[in-house]
Amino acid sequence: MKQKFLIASLILLFLLASCSANSSESDEKIAMEVITLHVSPTLAHWLPKVSACAEPITDFGIYVQIFPPEDLSLDEADIILRLGEPLEDDPYITVLGSEKITLVAGREMALSSISINSLKAIYAGKIKNWANVSEIKDAGIEINQPIQVLSYPEGNEIIKLFSKNILETSETSLHLQTFSSLEFFQILLDEYPFSIGYLLESQVPDGVKTLSISDADSQITQYYVLAVTDQEPEGVIRQLLLCLQNSK
Repeated sequence: MKQKFLIASLILLFLLASCSANSSESDEKIAMEVITLHVSPTLAHWLPKVSACAEPITDFGIYVQIFPPEDLSLDEADIILRLGEPLEDDPYITVLGSEKITLVAGREMALSSISINSLKAIYAGKIKNWANVSEIKDAGIEINQPIQVLSYPEGNEIIKLFSKNILETSETSLHLQTFSSLEFFQILLDEYPFSIGYLLESQVPDGVKTLSISDADSQITQYYVLAVTDQEPEGVIRQLLLCLQNSK
């Protein structure tokens, strides 16, 4: 009987320990803080940074959703990550860094810079051949090639910034070749060696030719990366944003 009682006691002890472990695991799950992050598609390439900053924070998780800028909402998210300028109805803004729009060109492009007026004329469809670009004429370069203009699709966050701040227009040309991914953009650059387009500088592939805008203020190509919250960040959210500010 003593032996049976001892075995029964050991079984009971094991069950109690198991229950205690399960309870502890359950408590850990309950204690984990999970926040929702809304990100605009333009800044999806920032998500590895977000992941790296979140990893060292204990008992913390992030639920990420990617939405167009117009669908980003603090009613459903703890943080909004977007590109551009602060809006009047933003409750609290944290500037995490900046991104720059950079002109890129096909492999046969002979220019290293272009004027803002030539750029506007090209994107407006007023100049369709490189032979008619003033910088080509002034340099004495002979290029009788059609200009293939590459652009993000209409409504994209970057094309809105590019059109408003650099081209100073909301109208777009009808002769654009649009792309929706970096991979397709590279395919187009190879297919059209005399093309011109633009990307965020942080996404320009190695070896791709870039053009400067010779007579434009550099500030018109620079944009803030913003984290929007409903109040001044505290706790793990503050820790996450501070890490993102210091990330490269």
